[in-house]
Amino acid sequence: MVGKYQISDLSGALSTNVLLNAGLQPRLQLYSYYFGTPVTWYGPEFDGANRVIPIRIKGSDASLQLWAKDGKACARLYIKKTFKNWKDVFYNSWVGFYKSSQHENNKYDKYKYAIEFELIDSTTREDYDIYQHDFSLTIAPGVQIRFLLDKIYDKVLAQTTPWESGEMTSTCDKGNHQPDPSSTWSFPEFFYEPGYYDANSVIPTKILGYDAGLQLFTQDGKACARLYIKKTFKDWKDTFYYSWVGFYTSSQNTNKGYKIYEYVMKFEKMEGGTKNFDIYQYKSKLTIASGVQIRFLKDSGYDEKLAETKPWS
Repeated sequence: MVGKYQISDLSGALSTNVLLNAGLQPRLQLYSYYFGTPVTWYGPEFDGANRVIPIRIKGSDASLQLWAKDGKACARLYIKKTFKNWKDVFYNSWVGFYKSSQHENNKYDKYKYAIEFELIDSTTREDYDIYQHDFSLTIAPGVQIRFLLDKIYDKVLAQTTPWESGEMTSTCDKGNHQPDPSSTWSFPEFFYEPGYYDANSVIPTKILGYDAGLQLFTQDGKACARLYIKKTFKDWKDTFYYSWVGFYTSSQNTNKGYKIYEYVMKFEKMEGGTKNFDIYQYKSKLTIASGVQIRFLKDSGYDEKLAETKPWS
């Protein structure tokens, strides 16, 4: 716990001095007038990149990402390990910090040369190295970072989408103490890799209560499902023996209204995976289209939905 605040109003906003970091989650403890045991409602976890995957740097095996750490704006560079001479290629390249996406390229507030970024050992992947720089400037709506090739201001090779407020509403009641909709997953070591553009730039959704995640992506124009299983989740096949993923043409469809479904046990394991996660996939015959959604259901019934993706857009 990083902070505790007592509230009495039925609605409104609460300002705190808690620093904004990945994984931060609000929890509301309700105390009954008659009983001392509280009921806890869980809000969504904050994602350090605001649920935005890296932007590819044009012409290279590298990507750029805006990140929040201790409430400050940071820049992350993802460099593919086969890109051996990246420091030569990017010798004069720099990342600029902008308080607004409307500012001209030369109107940055701070900048840092790419070769001066610090390697983050704790989050380095098997295929990509991750470098980071803390700009020590407050993260706020509208903030943007840009990657420029050299000292000429018109050679922008990548720019992030402006930071959004990140406001998420979770609905809780007596039968649902977990967030609805499901939280996105704060595991940058695998789903921030620049290879997931086939997922429409949407990161996986956590499967409620388990070290597993669900993601909708497309392949050959078809809707596909991707499962991430943490390697420490040893008994996942027993736990998910009757679990299935349904494909829906609209988020308004009931759980029974799927077009196609497949049992999790029949998903195909992909080679490689990541250091901490195994990846399983299923390719359906449903054409990918706006509104398509997949859902993870715990058993043969239709009531215990553990995850659902954002509708495809």
